[in-house]
Amino acid sequence: MIIRVFRAKVHPGKQPEFEAKVKELSIPLVRSQRGLVAYFSGRPTVSSPDEFAMVTVWKDTEALRAFAGDDWKASVIPESERPLLEVSLVHHYEVIDSSISR
Repeated sequence: MIIRVFRAKVHPGKQPEFEAKVKELSIPLVRSQRGLVAYFSGRPTVSSPDEFAMVTVWKDTEALRAFAGDDWKASVIPESERPLLEVSLVHHYEVIDSSISR
């Protein structure tokens, strides 16, 4: 399995607009993908007031490639969200152990 960590810093004051677009566009897009094992979407906190994150877990790189394309190591950002962002980063990790507790 592959863990994909996406982080985005939005322009100051754009947090509500970006969060609305994430809920409307990004989350449904990600959730509809085959090979998605899990996802977690996070909004800013006091310690990082302009930063959003999405952590996804994929069955394998083929599933990730089906979602993100041949350049699967790059960020996937809907066009209408791009002007709201200062910067985005994406990193990938191979799962060596996992557990989800509630």
